[in-house]
Amino acid sequence: MLPYSFISVTYGQASKISVYLETTQTKLTKVMNSDVISPEAQQGLNLLQVGNVSEAHQYLSSARKNGEKNLRIALATAISSRALGLFDECLSAIDDFLLEMPRDINANIIKADALSGLGQLKNATTFYMGALKLAHNQPGLSPQLQNDLARAQKACQQAQSVFEQEMRQTIEQLGIETNQDNRRVKEAVDILMGKKQVYHQQPTTFYFPGLPQIQFYDPEEFSWAEDILSRKDDIKNELEQLLSKGQGFKPYVDHNPNAPQTGDTGFYNNEDWSAFHLYKSGKAIEENIAQCPITHDILQSAPIPKIPGRSPNILFSKLKPGTHIAPHHGELNTRLLCHLPLIVPDGCYLRVGNDKRDVKEGEFMIFDDSVEHEAKNNSNSDRIVLIFDIWRPEIKEHEKDVLSKLFNQIDTLR
Repeated sequence: MLPYSFISVTYGQASKISVYLETTQTKLTKVMNSDVISPEAQQGLNLLQVGNVSEAHQYLSSARKNGEKNLRIALATAISSRALGLFDECLSAIDDFLLEMPRDINANIIKADALSGLGQLKNATTFYMGALKLAHNQPGLSPQLQNDLARAQKACQQAQSVFEQEMRQTIEQLGIETNQDNRRVKEAVDILMGKKQVYHQQPTTFYFPGLPQIQFYDPEEFSWAEDILSRKDDIKNELEQLLSKGQGFKPYVDHNPNAPQTGDTGFYNNEDWSAFHLYKSGKAIEENIAQCPITHDILQSAPIPKIPGRSPNILFSKLKPGTHIAPHHGELNTRLLCHLPLIVPDGCYLRVGNDKRDVKEGEFMIFDDSVEHEAKNNSNSDRIVLIFDIWRPEIKEHEKDVLSKLFNQIDTLR
């Protein structure tokens, strides 16, 4: 729990109190002076202005008990109560003020101070954050108010630290960290604590609504994946034979006469990221398939889309040492990408959204490439993975048929 002493503010000095009242009055002249102030309340206000907080509070508190409704008196009572550590009374007075002026920065800080003094850390933090939000990009704030906003910021940081400590204890007690079944719960907690951000599907050309936001899929959810994994050595042998010939790999980002080169990935005609395609955008590369017939046959069990001009996409992807594929998004969210790592030195990773994973030889990685993703080879040798695309499992058969026809129609438009 955040102690009130953390706030570290002295309220007894007349100069500070005068600034509070003057700053607020400047904004609220009509509202603050809309009611006649009783002699008793005026005496309390005068005493507060010269820094006699204790005696001022007696007059102000008495005036409010006798029915004083003026907003200036409510604010002054809250200030004097706060200075004396009378946080219940401070809260009552500032709440009356906030009923009329809910967006007043100073009043929100006063309420946060009162709540903090009462040990209500969570609620106090909410009002500190509210004051900071109200003050964002607002010019002309007094030095005193700027100091109080800095104090509010520090209180929020302290509260966040306490919250994270308590959440870590809860995570440990519930076994969330060590139990893989709780992976999504752990991610939700990380997002709650600000350690991770929320990534959404953002395909560059076509968005299909209603699909779950999943970054990595579990390969065990796909019956065909085990069959392909059982043949990974056959695929690797075919790849090694291909590499022994020393030809066939071409820059992954090559010249496309039908599209402008608007991107700045650094890979245009660059062999740091190269590929050997069996299929590219739906077109079979027959001479390459002839060199990898086993790989071609093995992949027939996967639900690979067959859309002219778009899919299949089947390739060996080579990333040279030190090469970094910067964060980017795929074209569609109707597909998933499958990576089967075949030649992978230590130091390679793939990040999809906020899930960063080491790339390990022989371990399938199936992910949504419409979510921001990146890859890097931090080793001293080449990294090669087999890549192919599949239909998302959530898309129904009749939707696949309609989407295929729709894509075909889009691509034939002149």
